[in-house]
Amino acid sequence: MKPAKSTACNIALVGAVGTGKTTLAQNLVLPLKLMDLDAVFVPEPARVFIRRSGPYQHYLEDFPIFLETVQQEEEMQIHDFLIYDSASFAPAAYMQYYKPKDLSIDEERKWEYCYRLMHGLARDRVSRFDQIFFVPSGRFPVQKDPNRPWTTEESQRMSSVLQAFLDANGVPYYEIQSATLEDRLAEALAVLHDQKLIPSLPQS
Repeated sequence: MKPAKSTACNIALVGAVGTGKTTLAQNLVLPLKLMDLDAVFVPEPARVFIRRSGPYQHYLEDFPIFLETVQQEEEMQIHDFLIYDSASFAPAAYMQYYKPKDLSIDEERKWEYCYRLMHGLARDRVSRFDQIFFVPSGRFPVQKDPNRPWTTEESQRMSSVLQAFLDANGVPYYEIQSATLEDRLAEALAVLHDQKLIPSLPQS
């Protein structure tokens, strides 16, 4: 079932762990508030799930993560402007990234069924978002995650899986080009202004 149309403006930042997307998402809120917009940062439920349930163990955990993310997205629609750290379609990429190796034929079929189901659910959520920013790996040194240490190679692989999901499904997104937080913030705000999602740009 597709979500009802919301009057909130929904902005998603997606990218691998350690790319700086969370920092960018958090810092987008203040300039929007200065425009008298009811802007709210929405943390990534996957991180909360991992802190509560322990390290990621199995690809089936992507389903409760997905459901928690959907519930949070729907509950937050009372605000005018929502900045999401990740989005409900990301668990489809997580499931692909964490696919176990050397599966038996039966387990391979089970994984394929689960992935197709998750992929369909995730694809239906894409229309919820007014703007998607993809924050690629490799432009910042990988930042430390207290829940799990990621290598540069892991971050880049996850980044590739996420971008491949967006591209394969024809999802419109803007890829952040800048390296510094200040430049990334200006870049994202310019895109929001060009898309007529915010009324003006902050005065420098």
